[in-house]
Amino acid sequence: MNKIKHQKIKEKKCCFPGCEVVFSGIHVAKYCSEHKQSQYRVRKEVIFENVEVNNIIYEHENTTEIKQIELSCPLEACNSKFIVDIYPTQTIYPKFCPEHRNENKRQMHLKKLAHSKKWCDSFFCLKRRVIMSLGRLEMIKSLANRIARCADQIKDLERKSRLETMKDILQELVDSEQEIAKLVTGRYSGVDHTEVLRHAFDESSNILNNGNRAIFAVNVALENNDKNILEIKKIFLKAKESVFKSLKQLDNYYKMNLNPKFHQHGLTAKDINKRMNDLRKLKFEMDRIV
Repeated sequence: MNKIKHQKIKEKKCCFPGCEVVFSGIHVAKYCSEHKQSQYRVRKEVIFENVEVNNIIYEHENTTEIKQIELSCPLEACNSKFIVDIYPTQTIYPKFCPEHRNENKRQMHLKKLAHSKKWCDSFFCLKRRVIMSLGRLEMIKSLANRIARCADQIKDLERKSRLETMKDILQELVDSEQEIAKLVTGRYSGVDHTEVLRHAFDESSNILNNGNRAIFAVNVALENNDKNILEIKKIFLKAKESVFKSLKQLDNYYKMNLNPKFHQHGLTAKDINKRMNDLRKLKFEMDRIV
């Protein structure tokens, strides 16, 4: 004869929120006799998915025979065409092509698409870096040519007349003016903005240097009553005009593009503003001479 196993009865506290009733029950009992009633049960609301999420509603007047239509898969980067059979009195049909009707397959497709976009972004980033490198190379070539000309000037300084020296100074100032015009008009648009500001600062150094050279040369010519003093004065006026144009271009460019917090390898906005003040002083000194 099988033994009947009786469950142990013990006192338990009702688990219903706010109920302090102690009742006698088996180990799985949770509620008192009052809160066992169905009206106290919390029922989860069933949320039905919108039928149009993975399907389309196709209204038609077909009531007698089966027809076929061609649809396009709306999934991103999938333009597959597929055939759907249109049945009488039925209006709900698949939204995606057979390959992407499974939710997991759609997710995998989107992941692969995101991965390919990431590679495309990396490619365009690399392309931009190459363009920036080419722009820097062009700047370096320009600076190298400038240094070579300075070396030639130092070598031939003793055997050049004051008129020839003034012509060389004018050429240097015109070159700097043209280089600054390229910078402010976006000639180096592929180069990083901080690199452009740095290059403009270097060009302003050349203008300041050559402007002071022009002042010194014309003062020496005036003191020594140089035989070519009239031509030297004409060239000095052209040099002064070139300095004024460069100063105006730089001033406008810095007002529009210079961030007060700019800093690149020790060069700050404060240094650039100090350089602009030096150029304004140079303009004042050149105005006083001729």
